[in-house]
Amino acid sequence: MRNLIMRAHVGLSLAALLCALALPTAARANPCAEVFDRLYPDNAPPQVRFVKAEAGNDITYGLEGELDLNKTEKLLDWYRPSGKTDEQWLAMSYEERKAQMGYRGSGLVKTGQAPEWLHETLSSDPGGAEFMTRPTPRLEEALSWINTMEAHLGQDGHGRSKVYWQGNVAYKRDGAYSRENKDGLLGYIKATADYAQLGKLHRGYEANQQNTEYIPGKNLDHSVLGPMNTEKLDETNQEITAAAENRSTNRSSHYIQGTYFRTWKYGPDRNGFEVRDAHKDVFVLKRELRRLTHGLQHGLADYAAFKDLTVLDESAHFAKFSQPVQQLLSSVGGSYSKRHALPMRPLEDDYPRALGLAGSAAEQLRGRIVSARSAYVQTLESLAANRQGTDLTQAKNQVRVALGKFAHDSGLYSALDSHFAQIGQRAPGAQP
Repeated sequence: MRNLIMRAHVGLSLAALLCALALPTAARANPCAEVFDRLYPDNAPPQVRFVKAEAGNDITYGLEGELDLNKTEKLLDWYRPSGKTDEQWLAMSYEERKAQMGYRGSGLVKTGQAPEWLHETLSSDPGGAEFMTRPTPRLEEALSWINTMEAHLGQDGHGRSKVYWQGNVAYKRDGAYSRENKDGLLGYIKATADYAQLGKLHRGYEANQQNTEYIPGKNLDHSVLGPMNTEKLDETNQEITAAAENRSTNRSSHYIQGTYFRTWKYGPDRNGFEVRDAHKDVFVLKRELRRLTHGLQHGLADYAAFKDLTVLDESAHFAKFSQPVQQLLSSVGGSYSKRHALPMRPLEDDYPRALGLAGSAAEQLRGRIVSARSAYVQTLESLAANRQGTDLTQAKNQVRVALGKFAHDSGLYSALDSHFAQIGQRAPGAQP
């Protein structure tokens, strides 16, 4: 990807497979989003916020989005070829403009109608065109930019955005925040990775129960949107250690489902977070921008309890399946088959402790996790024993629905959502 000016916010592009990752939009109970929406409402007066105990260390925001110009022709009101004037370009119909541009639009420049906060040019991406915004120190401005883009482009016919969104939140490297919040940073990234992956599976399973054509967990096939695993954990620890020492790793990898922390890409003096799990879901994008703002303002101590979560060890956890199940998963998952071992992590040991549960509450969650895992394994055993006559696509879909059912029945996503809401409620000014 491109190198931008200092403090600009950029992320690695996502492939066209993203179109399969966004959930149908539906009304959803989400205590976490409700709490953080009250703390940071869309319509509040814009204000500059600072990292905890570091006056002058302003929190900054940047947005980027990937889209297909054939499906978002109204963006061509705001961008034109450099060889045409605004008058020439805007006099053309959308069909005429699209015929000239295709779906990528590399090198288009802004028209006079474009908002000032958009980057001067569009760039090309394997999945289409990519726009970026300038950075802003005001969360409310970033939220308003999302609203403006959504209103201009419209939705995709399923209540979803036409944009595959990513959000970035950054802060100055030279303070004490990264050092003092080292455990909280690790816990935040680990817990958020589970929140994102389990959330997609949980909501995907609910969508499947309404419409069997919707299959949860399609991100598991995506090369750069997999769950947190031991390899990515090692990279994350390197980033967090570098941040605590006020330096950068100068690397470029950030392939994860959830939010990635990095000491590069935001200029020579800033660390930041990239929200990678929103895709076509503006609800998730806004929620995560708000939650990161809260964590930077108030510190991440409340997330430190998650730092010892056991992440996916693809080899060790996959080996817990029987040989027939391993063969089944290898056939339907290919090189990403081991990602289906997510439920084999010791979740029943890790999560009651990390969530601060005790007594009957801890036993109830532990029991739900064990029961959901047992049902998942039994389903896989049955599918493996009855594979004959089942085509590969059908088998793959059955496996994904079973994994979504595990996420749903375990209660882990709902437990995380409620816990994050409680963290927000402890902030000064939060409503109970």
